[in-house]
Amino acid sequence: MVHAWFYPDRAIKDPYDTGGQEDMRREAIAKVNIWTFKTHKTPPACLSTADLTDSILHYEEMTRTGDPDSYRAVQFMFAFAFLRFVNAFVDRDVARAATASLATSEDDQEEERAIKNVGESSMYAHAAAISMPGRFVDLRHHVSHGELPEMKTLKKAAEDALEIQQSP
Repeated sequence: MVHAWFYPDRAIKDPYDTGGQEDMRREAIAKVNIWTFKTHKTPPACLSTADLTDSILHYEEMTRTGDPDSYRAVQFMFAFAFLRFVNAFVDRDVARAATASLATSEDDQEEERAIKNVGESSMYAHAAAISMPGRFVDLRHHVSHGELPEMKTLKKAAEDALEIQQSP
């Protein structure tokens, strides 16, 4: 249900519903916030989807009202949401790799150390392992070092990240 709220274009339509489709993205964000408050174990994909969607909704509001004072705040929202998105997925992959390395033999661990010495432990390698574009890692790097990209770059990245996450 929440997935359909975030991605109404991908939702299965009710054949008996004759009304227009109401935008339920705010309700989806609220539902994820409730899950996070109650359990503190909300999956990274849900948190990222909520953060990125919230940024897009604030951007839409800012452009609709023409409020120039919101520009910097929305830019930071996009940057933070995108940073969390990349970190959540790449760090999860790093954690899995570390756990797997604990269960491998000593010979396998020596081979892994040799691979790491040639840069395979970089965020780029971990991102590539989960099919995340390298440009996402580049953008995350800029944001984490205080270089805020232009709003259009952040918005496009957020839309692309949501596109990647939309499979149920």
